[in-house]
Amino acid sequence: MPALEIPHLQMQALRHEMQAQNLSNTARRLATLRVLDCASPAAACEAAGEVLLEFDLQGPANSLRALASSLCPHFPLFSGIRRIVVRTATAESPVLDRGCRAADTYYEVARYSNHLCQLVWSFSFAGKLDRSLAHDLRGLMLQTGRCLDEDRALGARQGGEQALWAMEVQTADVGEGPAASSLELRALWDEIPQMKPESTNSLAVRLRELLEAARQVAQASSSSSALSVEANDDWGALHVPRNPAEGLIVLQQQTWHTRLAEDRVMQWHQQTLALNARMKQALLPKTELLPPIEELPAEVVQDIFDSVVLDPGQELAERCQVRRAESLALQLEHVLACPSDSLRQALKLGDACIRIAFVEAPEEGEASDVHTVHFQVPAGQDAGRLERKLNSAALVLSRAVARRLLVALAPPLRFVPEEKGSTGTDALAARSQLWRVAKTARRVRVHKAMQSWATTMNW
Repeated sequence: MPALEIPHLQMQALRHEMQAQNLSNTARRLATLRVLDCASPAAACEAAGEVLLEFDLQGPANSLRALASSLCPHFPLFSGIRRIVVRTATAESPVLDRGCRAADTYYEVARYSNHLCQLVWSFSFAGKLDRSLAHDLRGLMLQTGRCLDEDRALGARQGGEQALWAMEVQTADVGEGPAASSLELRALWDEIPQMKPESTNSLAVRLRELLEAARQVAQASSSSSALSVEANDDWGALHVPRNPAEGLIVLQQQTWHTRLAEDRVMQWHQQTLALNARMKQALLPKTELLPPIEELPAEVVQDIFDSVVLDPGQELAERCQVRRAESLALQLEHVLACPSDSLRQALKLGDACIRIAFVEAPEEGEASDVHTVHFQVPAGQDAGRLERKLNSAALVLSRAVARRLLVALAPPLRFVPEEKGSTGTDALAARSQLWRVAKTARRVRVHKAMQSWATTMNW
């Protein structure tokens, strides 16, 4: 990027004079701009590593974000930040001073927590967040929150004690005691906000002595009504009731609100437990008993697996072969049923009606190979005589079939009488060449077996 050449050169020249915070911010800025050349963020991170011990907590967080954003996990600065991050975070933890304002305290705690969150995010994004580091950072965050809670509780308790002192001081001031005691109490009361914490012990002893004297004077007075005075402007209006029943009512109300909040928490907890129990019950496996299933015979299962097509090419070849054989058988039967005059003289069959059972094509052969034709012998005819006549006229029949099919090649034929008991679908299905017939027969057997199984089951 030409626009970044000048800042890059300036940063290279002044990197030894830059502070740790400036170096981390520079590396982060270069990584945010997605500089294609990683030399700039690398140089900034290298210079930051030289002054790593001078970092505050924001420095390691920015450096980590710069390295993680630039996707350069090989920089040696990771190990250096990993070594000093817990020590730096512990040293940078906010000191909760009791004299500070609440707004300043919350700002420091929020800033410190934000830096810890940046560290956790950066280590996690860079893949360097291990179990021990996560445990240490989590402990620092929990310790900060615990210290903040303790500081709030201590401040509330000290505020109550100061309010009690103010009530007693104002009460004693209204009484008919000596003017010197009242003026001294008023002076001490005005000095409380500017007094240092180490002087509170002597102030408490002096206040107790003056208050004891003021009480003795107040007891002699006849004022018994409720007192409502306005305190110093720094502490706001203070209404002091003299009736103890009002304080008990307030205490009961606070107790009731606390118990109500606890009851709501327990109610939510019970609802959560009930929801978890329902979800656990829904995720349990169902124990319903399934109906018994009768296993199919091994022969049926084997037929099902045999019917699965393993080789599509072989399936197409078998289909073509079966169709060729079926077409040849059909044409031969037509020629024998309606022969021409020349063919009738060559056959010399007379009135014999011959039916073609099937044609057996040669296995893995060509169309010029011998095709075996199985024919059915009519009743009252000699099978051997018919076989000799058909084989003698085989060449004439082959040429007639070729003319009907409009092919130039006449396949050689050999006629064989069909054996008895081999007719029917089962006999045809047993022959591997008639693939489609065998597949249909197997499907019929499987469907019959499934129908019988469905009818015998008790649903």
